Amino acid sequence: MKQLVAIYSAELLKLKRTIAFLLTILIPVLLIILIIFMVLDRGLENYNKEMFNHLLNFTFSIWPMIVMPMFLSIATGLIGSMETTTGQWKHIFCLPIPKWKILFTKWLAIITLTFVSHAQVVLLFLGSFPIIQLFVPQVSYIPFMDTLDFLWFLIILCVASVGLTSIHFVFSLIFPGLVGNIGLGISAVTLSMGLTWAGNFFQFFPWTVPLAALANFVELDTSFMPITAMLISLITAIIWLLPGIRLFSRKDIL
Repeated sequence: MKQLVAIYSAELLKLKRTIAFLLTILIPVLLIILIIFMVLDRGLENYNKEMFNHLLNFTFSIWPMIVMPMFLSIATGLIGSMETTTGQWKHIFCLPIPKWKILFTKWLAIITLTFVSHAQVVLLFLGSFPIIQLFVPQVSYIPFMDTLDFLWFLIILCVASVGLTSIHFVFSLIFPGLVGNIGLGISAVTLSMGLTWAGNFFQFFPWTVPLAALANFVELDTSFMPITAMLISLITAIIWLLPGIRLFSRKDIL
């Protein structure tokens, strides 16, 4: 366990020096800035529960279905190619550490980035309303969801995204580089939009499963069970992660 913690800490330290870490901070901020401008454009005098639910639905539909897949494509592509382009894999795998531990901690680092980005989006969404009050002080913020609601919302969002994050991670190991990973992101976004319109297999597609976080708070066109969505996500992660790590561990890096 101590060895895993030490490797994980080293991976996080490496991530701090990459563009992927900067994207984790920057992209949620840009998304919330867009939300603030949307609210101001719609007219704060019309702010009510319906408008709040519309903003909640818009923000947390766009985030997992469009923004996050592209963010993960770039982040995993950068992280996956970091060791490949510099030829570091052969040196890393020569260390007296099991290969699966190295790959597992890299996956944990990607999961950490994903969770941090989710937390930022949720917290910035909450914080955007007091910021809006700076522009229009006469409009008071009406909290239609309490702190526990948002905590449960964040937990569902994080767990339900483990599956798609694992797919991006394994793909970046097997196909390192930005081109292939961005292609995966674009394909996932396209399929997500298609399944949204068609309404088929919506509850089982890894890139639409995180929408289950909205199910308890916003009326959706399809029925979502948050617990089922989280289980599907975890099962998807296991299905991809175990053979993915095994396959890459046996790959001839040298």
